[in-house]
Amino acid sequence: MHPPLYLLFCPKKTHEYLDLDAGADFDSKIVVKVNAAELARKELASPRWGGHHIAMGTNVDCYQRAEGRYKLMRGILAALRDAANPFSILTKGTLILRDLDLLTEAAEVTEVGADVSVGFVDPETWRAVEPGTPHPGRRLETCATLNDNGIACGVLMAPILPYLTDSPAQLDRTVKEIAAAGATHISPIVLHLRPGAREWWLSWLSREHPRLVPRYLELYGRGSYAPKAYQQRVVGMVKELARRHGAGRATPAVARRLPPARPATPPLSRPSPSSSACSSGKKGWRRPSGGWQDGGHPDVEDQEFGMRCLGVSQRPVGSRVSRGFLNRAHPEHRHPRARGCGQDQPD
Repeated sequence: MHPPLYLLFCPKKTHEYLDLDAGADFDSKIVVKVNAAELARKELASPRWGGHHIAMGTNVDCYQRAEGRYKLMRGILAALRDAANPFSILTKGTLILRDLDLLTEAAEVTEVGADVSVGFVDPETWRAVEPGTPHPGRRLETCATLNDNGIACGVLMAPILPYLTDSPAQLDRTVKEIAAAGATHISPIVLHLRPGAREWWLSWLSREHPRLVPRYLELYGRGSYAPKAYQQRVVGMVKELARRHGAGRATPAVARRLPPARPATPPLSRPSPSSSACSSGKKGWRRPSGGWQDGGHPDVEDQEFGMRCLGVSQRPVGSRVSRGFLNRAHPEHRHPRARGCGQDQPD
């Protein structure tokens, strides 16, 4: 049994800062900042706030399973909409579609963007390293739906796994499906192995792909990142594939790019919902008629099911664990292990 890959690459320092263990506690306990929406509205109304772009989901996914129960994002999005404050969201899930109404309302008064994370589309690799996430096809369908409704959505193609998902054939298949989803851009990022995540990943690799351990130690022997030459080669391949398949821009900088800071603007009254959502006119990419063969992974409708497995701590925002608006406004919570949620995952 191993924790899902996408959990391995979440920052673990947050749990240490909360006097929790970065290993077992990080894998089984979450902290829910139950007043995050109220704090967001308060901070956005403050004269000190400059109306800057807010990037959500860059530290911890704000649409994890806990959000299915607590619905904190609806309050946060409503506050951003009412303040006409620009924002973007990065997520690996599909629950963002629950809030499509608020996203489209906000897009009428400010800049709104999104990215979904899809590092690869091979189903066997997905089952092995991302057992707690929606099927990559569902995530790409989410990208298409957001774009169809006027929310510009690209794909963070990450992590690209050396010797596992970086072959020309695998990259071609992934980029082709991303392009078919109508992604506005592709941002490829090769696997990072920071302390903490490094130990978890190498432990899993030694069990599942022991022959690759020496190659990883050579590739990541000097730090958390693969050599620049390797990264440039992979990014160059993705860029060429994106051009060939008609996808958007392919550069890691896009994933981290923030629009220029805007002058502070007074809060606006809530706009009337549009009678018809803006449409890109592109039908995009849809799931096969037979549905995704994903072994019962959660979609938009059933993101709450995992909550019965979680060790949940509810605490208000604003204590010593909260430093700065962006940190305090992000609910910190952790997905459970997939097997603990009744999903049939490989050991």
